[in-house]
Amino acid sequence: VFSAALSGRPQIFVMNADGANVQQVTRDDEAAAAQPAVSPDGKHVVYQKGKTGEIGIWRAGIDGADPRALTSGGYDLLPVFSPDGRFVYYHTPASGTPQVFRVSIDGGTPEKVGDKYFRPAAVSGDGKWLLGNTWDAKARRTAFARLSIDGNTLEVLPDLPVMTQAIGPGPDRLTFLRNTEKGWMLSVRDAAGAVRDLYTLTDNLFAFAWSRDGKTLAVARGTTASDV
Repeated sequence: VFSAALSGRPQIFVMNADGANVQQVTRDDEAAAAQPAVSPDGKHVVYQKGKTGEIGIWRAGIDGADPRALTSGGYDLLPVFSPDGRFVYYHTPASGTPQVFRVSIDGGTPEKVGDKYFRPAAVSGDGKWLLGNTWDAKARRTAFARLSIDGNTLEVLPDLPVMTQAIGPGPDRLTFLRNTEKGWMLSVRDAAGAVRDLYTLTDNLFAFAWSRDGKTLAVARGTTASDV
């Protein structure tokens, strides 16, 4: 499941793992849909959708059926599912400070999760921690961290100044992108903190995610070009 601008604004698509049978999930000529996350049971996809300055979290069936807004009227980004599929976590950069919220998969009033500076990227397999990025004031840089599910405890994980990460392979490992002396490296950290490098990038890596069985890693990669 991925976002692509195949016909104008970005929309959500689904395809077979080998690239065959591409099907469009969302259809909206006025608003972009991006950053999809699939529910643990594989029946739903959540995503951010909207225009500049107003983006909400939406839910639809994996086939695009019954699309509905879970949040509205704000600037809500990067939804991720809880392991039980009951809640969707996301962040809102209110006044420049990312704040975490969660909302039921069935909709309703969003609930603020603490008041820490945090951008969630995943939920741990045991459902006790949000994994993502915070601001490390001591090191003066963005750093990987974990936030307790109640929003009260924030722990900066040392030596991991990363911006992009994903759970896997398996529920207790984390794959992340980091900058090393060899260049940008895709690496895996296990529950004990040991880090294993997968490979060094030779081009840009835009997104990645593991298959449910942890045997295959899907990546969006390529080059970028721009004019001054």
